[in-house]
Amino acid sequence: MPDVQSALDAESVALVAANSLATAMGTGIWEMIRTGMGAIFQRRGYDQGAIEGQLDGDASLVAGDQADAIRGELVGPWRRRLQALVDADPTVVAEFAALIAQVESRLPRESGSWVQNIKAEGHAVVNTVVGGKQVNNYMDPRRRADGSGADDPVEGELLG
Repeated sequence: MPDVQSALDAESVALVAANSLATAMGTGIWEMIRTGMGAIFQRRGYDQGAIEGQLDGDASLVAGDQADAIRGELVGPWRRRLQALVDADPTVVAEFAALIAQVESRLPRESGSWVQNIKAEGHAVVNTVVGGKQVNNYMDPRRRADGSGADDPVEGELLG
């Protein structure tokens, strides 16, 4: 596993931490990240019980068919809260990175292999999901029907 702390900078750590937080809501690792976040806030003068209460309130919204959508909606407010901590105390980046690494170590590992054969023609856009990762492929519009020209897809951003 790559060193999470070195992979995160002060600008992205709040987003990654907020995403980890929202993703953990309603899962078996929720208590660990909830307590960890509460402690991080508490070390900066916040009431840990109040922070954990806010986290529990938000986590209680994550249920049913809309759980993933609700998790997505919760990332923004928590990113802003966590970014405020980073802005006020850049040393919190290391604490967030350590907590994220703990979360990642408890997530199930991806295993197996996948093969997908996808044919796209014309000016197609292909969106695939492999192992929980979304890959967007955009065909170069200069591609000609006879196969000559710029015929390699331009791989889009890997979202995960």
